[in-house]
Amino acid sequence: MSDPRTGIDMIPHMVYNCRSNFTRLDFHGFYTVVLEKDDILTSMASIR
Repeated sequence: MSDPRTGIDMIPHMVYNCRSNFTRLDFHGFYTVVLEKDDILTSMASIR
């Protein structure tokens, strides 16, 4: 998933809570939640 204006891949920014001067790319304060069952990724969410 990339930002249409800058072409930056947004997934690492969401997972690692990166700050940015652009409000659409500022993911500070987000939490990443991962649900696994038997070592298989079932679901993932990014929550602010």
